[in-house]
Amino acid sequence: MYKFPIRIPRGMFLTLAQSFRADTQIDFSEALSKATKSHNGVDVVCGSPQTTWGKICVWPFPWPGVVYDAQVDSLFGATQHAHSQIDTTDPTTGIQYSLIYIHLSKVTQTKSPTENKVIIYNQGDTIGNIGNNGFVNPAPTPERPFDGSHLHLGLGVKNPGQANYTMVDPLTILDINNPFIIETSLFKRDLFFGLSGEDVRLLQRLLGLLPKYQTGWFGPITLRTVVDYQKSHNISPTLGYVGTKTRSILETQFGGAV
Repeated sequence: MYKFPIRIPRGMFLTLAQSFRADTQIDFSEALSKATKSHNGVDVVCGSPQTTWGKICVWPFPWPGVVYDAQVDSLFGATQHAHSQIDTTDPTTGIQYSLIYIHLSKVTQTKSPTENKVIIYNQGDTIGNIGNNGFVNPAPTPERPFDGSHLHLGLGVKNPGQANYTMVDPLTILDINNPFIIETSLFKRDLFFGLSGEDVRLLQRLLGLLPKYQTGWFGPITLRTVVDYQKSHNISPTLGYVGTKTRSILETQFGGAV
């Protein structure tokens, strides 16, 4: 079996939220179509919706994969349904695989099936980030922006001589207990008002501050932004002090992405 194509910090775990060909929808809706009667993939989460959102999706196989389709607005029956489909062939067996990553918050590169460009990913390369785009249940709201966050992963297999792909359970090929691991930490110290440094600048970038505010100084604007981030992630108390709790959430959301 091969590593599962999600990169997470050491000590975190992936969980199967919905199995392949599930008869009943448990937590999430059908990925490809609301009318589909079976679930042609697996739904995977990493802890809470907050810690699942933004996790890094990677290419798992030791041979290259070629992007067939990677879009933010796709024809899967929902707006902003970011996904990426990547095809490959095992050079030893001749078996062809097609991996489909769905409900991403973003994709690293975009390409339509008719677009004349070649995008190749090697093992461990970032495909995109887990999100809750498209038709998910529960749907995100302004008050709960991370609801529905998960990766729907589909796997098509085509043996030599076959004309079409057959959708199979990804867990027969990919080991959910053996994901790609982030070994490094984003922040080596707690951050708070008045500090300066490159780690403060990194914090400002991860929190989405405009480039002109990415000064490396933890001032009032950074303080307000940190407090808003803490509130949105149910971190208490929301004092703008980037301590153990806040650093942990930042690590699980952005670790491996910088």
